[in-house]
Amino acid sequence: MALTRLTPRLLCLLLVSCRSFSFSMNKLPFSKRTPSASASASASVSANIVSPLASASTSSNTEAIIASSSWEDLEGTLSTLQAEHGYSDDREPVLTLYRDTNGWCPFCERVWIVIRAKNLPYRERLISLFAKPEWYKEIVPTTQVPAVLFHDPASADEPNARKIVWESKDIMKALDDQFPSTPRMVLDTPEYQAATEKIGKLATAGFGFSNTKNTTLVEQEERKVLFLEALDELEDDLVARGGPFRLGKDFSGVDAEMAPLLEKWRWQFPVSKEFDITEGRPGIQKWFDAMDGFAPYSERVMGDQYSWVA
Repeated sequence: MALTRLTPRLLCLLLVSCRSFSFSMNKLPFSKRTPSASASASASVSANIVSPLASASTSSNTEAIIASSSWEDLEGTLSTLQAEHGYSDDREPVLTLYRDTNGWCPFCERVWIVIRAKNLPYRERLISLFAKPEWYKEIVPTTQVPAVLFHDPASADEPNARKIVWESKDIMKALDDQFPSTPRMVLDTPEYQAATEKIGKLATAGFGFSNTKNTTLVEQEERKVLFLEALDELEDDLVARGGPFRLGKDFSGVDAEMAPLLEKWRWQFPVSKEFDITEGRPGIQKWFDAMDGFAPYSERVMGDQYSWVA
């Protein structure tokens, strides 16, 4: 296999495939699904750790890595590679992100993107949705993910002074408030509010279109029409704004909300519905092109085709 670009997430896929590891329901080897530098599924890892690796620099390490006999060994080797190639983040983390183990939770993904768009050093702790630890249930009343624990260096001797926030939209707002010198993601404008409401409408229509079990052909067609109307409305708004992002030239929280939805539909609908959401929609294609080139998303958070349809 010739590799011209090998990121830690693709390295996981290659190595775990070679070792024939089995992960039922939890597609950890694929794409963004695994934290790149943790010692265990619940360990803390630093952000901003993904960067291209040239094939020449990785070929000499591949055989040694494949020889690893456990997931812990593999993760340790990845940490070493990150340090060797200079893309680890040595800054002190300012927060901890609690997210799902698979990386498929859309609410976790939108927060994850925003944290990276603000270039904040952070730790991750993965929470199994099927076996949530008791300590997590105690600190997050809803017991749901995501949640963010804000670190306060000034209150290091007062652990109770640390603040934990849950619910994705509340977290996004809290990130803006806590780090005012970073790009603001949630805007207090009519345009932003209208855009988020339309994304909610699109999400509902998309869910109806994708889930047609126990429905008649007439109901399926009705759901398709509703989805196409919402998708075309998004297309019209993107074109009217000039793009490439939802509100214009700058990435915002609306794009973070859109990304998990469109990413999933981009890969799954051609397979499950024989439908391409970008066909005949240049505004949406332009948005995808911009997101594919937006490093806070594409280098760590973005899922690939294989992880969504395999």
